[in-house]
Amino acid sequence: DDAKIIAQKTALWNESTFLKVKMSDNNRNFSVIETTKEEQDAFIATSIHDIMNNNQWKHIDLLKIDIEGAEKEVFSKNYEKWLPVTKCIVIEVHDYMKQGCSKAVFSALAQYNFSTYINEGNFIFVNENFN
Repeated sequence: DDAKIIAQKTALWNESTFLKVKMSDNNRNFSVIETTKEEQDAFIATSIHDIMNNNQWKHIDLLKIDIEGAEKEVFSKNYEKWLPVTKCIVIEVHDYMKQGCSKAVFSALAQYNFSTYINEGNFIFVNENFN
């Protein structure tokens, strides 16, 4: 396999959709919500599975995730097709931004054969089925 990097201007989500940033009342915090293409300031979000399909990838060697709380959505649903074929995940979870991020990640990964390591604020998950 030739290694290749493909940059994509998209947000990561649990399905391909459109998202919008929603600011809190005091404009100090934000959240991301699903919206329509027609909504002002909407931007594209893509699922990991769709990225794999679009590039005809059969597996992921290394998945680095630092998505400021959206890991809750990414690991809440539609991970069944990409998670078992992912060799290694390095992730920073953001429970301080959105409660339930680490719970979603650990619940999804518990269904598969991943070992867990911690390094400088990142969780590292290694899929033992690839060793």
